Amino acid sequence: MEHYDGEFYTLRLFSPIEGEIYSLNSTEEGTHLTAYEMENYSSFIRDHMEDVGLLGKRNQKLMTYFNNEIRLHKPVSLSLDLEAYGGRLWSVLQADSQDKLTHEEVQSLAETWEMIAAGGFIREMQETRILVPDGELTVFLGNEGLDYFVCPEEVLKGTAHTLKPALDVAIYSEAYFLERSYQGAKVRLPAEPAFLKDAKMRAFIHENEPYQIELLGEWPSFLTSVLEKAKAVTLEEVNVLACLVAHMDSIQLETYEAAIQMRQEKNTDAPVGIKDLLNLCYNLKCFEFRPGIINDRMLGEFCLEEDRLDWIHIFEVDVRKLLDPQRVGMDQRKEEMGIFTSKGYVFENALSYQDIYDGIHLPDIDGVAGGIFSLRLVGSQYPEEQGTWLELPTTDLGFQWVLNRLNERTFDDCIIAESISTVQGLSVKQTDDIETLNELARRIQEFTDDRTLCKFEAALELEQCDSLEQALHIAENLDCYSYDPQMYSMAAYTRYLFRELEINIDDPAFATFDFQGYGERQLGLLESVQTAYGMITRNEDFLIQAQQNTEQGMKMQ
Repeated sequence: MEHYDGEFYTLRLFSPIEGEIYSLNSTEEGTHLTAYEMENYSSFIRDHMEDVGLLGKRNQKLMTYFNNEIRLHKPVSLSLDLEAYGGRLWSVLQADSQDKLTHEEVQSLAETWEMIAAGGFIREMQETRILVPDGELTVFLGNEGLDYFVCPEEVLKGTAHTLKPALDVAIYSEAYFLERSYQGAKVRLPAEPAFLKDAKMRAFIHENEPYQIELLGEWPSFLTSVLEKAKAVTLEEVNVLACLVAHMDSIQLETYEAAIQMRQEKNTDAPVGIKDLLNLCYNLKCFEFRPGIINDRMLGEFCLEEDRLDWIHIFEVDVRKLLDPQRVGMDQRKEEMGIFTSKGYVFENALSYQDIYDGIHLPDIDGVAGGIFSLRLVGSQYPEEQGTWLELPTTDLGFQWVLNRLNERTFDDCIIAESISTVQGLSVKQTDDIETLNELARRIQEFTDDRTLCKFEAALELEQCDSLEQALHIAENLDCYSYDPQMYSMAAYTRYLFRELEINIDDPAFATFDFQGYGERQLGLLESVQTAYGMITRNEDFLIQAQQNTEQGMKMQ
């Protein structure tokens, strides 16, 4: 729910502003104004909040209110702002922290702000009437009504999951790369971190183990050649690069290619690395690109025709016609320290270049959410609307945020319009029960390590799981399965068996041996299944539980 700008994680909590309008100097009751009507007075409210010191970064008044009610484990600076969105006026509480807030800390902030605002503790607003053209206005940053709520920006605006995966990569463990039966894993980028982790598990890449990345499909060719020479590139870095490149238009891509070439020519001793590639993406505004201008003569003609030379005005028009475009272009290129590429001319402008990526802390990708299951929900009465995203697992407050956003009372009045599952082989159906999905997501979140998650996904494949209830049952009974994550193929299983028997499989006699077929036949005898995550089979605990379930069913009859 937070955005990272390279320095701070930012959380923005929205809540509707209501009020009352009074006739000038009147002692009678005022007229209630909804957040829709309050939008008309936003400039007057903003001026007042600025005058009383409630707006602005690192607001000490806000911190005073919060320090009396809450103690966070991480240092947080708070600020307050106004924003008109969806026809309503909202207060926006912004929390900036150097460390990412936990889900519990986000909830604590939201609940505390709701209590402070709804309880009328902001004296600068509660005790003041603001002079407006049609009378005097009292502003309520919070209230006790059913229409009041506090929720994160992503929930209100439905901005989660704006990623558009478009670029493919394959990853390979260096430990298994030379094995004939090893295939690695493919993943489409940009993607959520859970999908990156899943790809590594399917490629049998363990933590801190080296691996190789291959760009596939629609990647720009100039990037492919540069990345092949780059060293120690991680999948997470390539994921950020894919996100940035996927959003570039044709001119930006040509500018990016030219900027890379300029960097290469400036420092021929050091190859362009992934840090350079990412920072060049973030600093494209620092480069001017002239498409189609590929030599000094064309540059000179462009400068003369477009009147781009400051000194040209000291000459009469007749004299200007005598200037040599070749010489003009050469002088301009040297002055700007620009270069020509096969597609145009590029030079650095006067804007400041900033290293957004320091080689350690990757910038956040916009549009990423962290749920095991992500559901785009809409109200059943308005299925054509955008709705909002619900990330699971969540808490009762998380459920309430989404229901408030949709203006619904229960999930019975909501439809799952779209879903994303980070669990391979387990898709969400439109009719699935949201609370059961949340329970399954909670179970998965409680897995103690990645091996347990791999075992769960392998068991789903073994059982050919096709329902939410069956998946929950498997998650609760993983002890009923024996799992070997090292067996990345049936051929690998055969080699393992032969080595256990001290058979030399490097002997030329095995040059044409069908390791894959032999492994398939042996696994069939064992009732084991080779999955994308390793080998798995039911064990004796599965048989015991099955018998107990049968006996329990007979007793119930």
